Amino acid sequence: MTTYSHNFITRKVSGNVPAYRLVKESDNGTVVLNGADTLPYGAVTEAGSETNEKNKPQYLRVSTAQGVVPVELAAGADLASAKSGATLYAAADGKVDAKGTVAVGILDVPAEHAASTDTRGVKTARVHLFHPAAK
Repeated sequence: MTTYSHNFITRKVSGNVPAYRLVKESDNGTVVLNGADTLPYGAVTEAGSETNEKNKPQYLRVSTAQGVVPVELAAGADLASAKSGATLYAAADGKVDAKGTVAVGILDVPAEHAASTDTRGVKTARVHLFHPAAK
């Protein structure tokens, strides 16, 4: 049987959420930054603000299905020797790291790229997010 999974769901933001971060769903249905000890609800590639600060939207498009998205690396994360397929873990403030306790996806490194890149001034890794059903 074929299962259809839509990749993007729109959710209201609680607080401020920077671009390229993992998010979790809060008790009231909004999204907030994910922590190092929680499986994320998804990832965002745009910044959002509950108060529309600096014209940031109050609603964000959340990538919730299995797919590859850029996610910011935790400070000190070392992917210099990481290869495509290496497990990546949730880190504080919605970031990812090469070590941790909650696996969130695998590293996608195209042959011609380094393991981490500069995406609009943010050091990111291409993360192939685990499908939420893996939880």
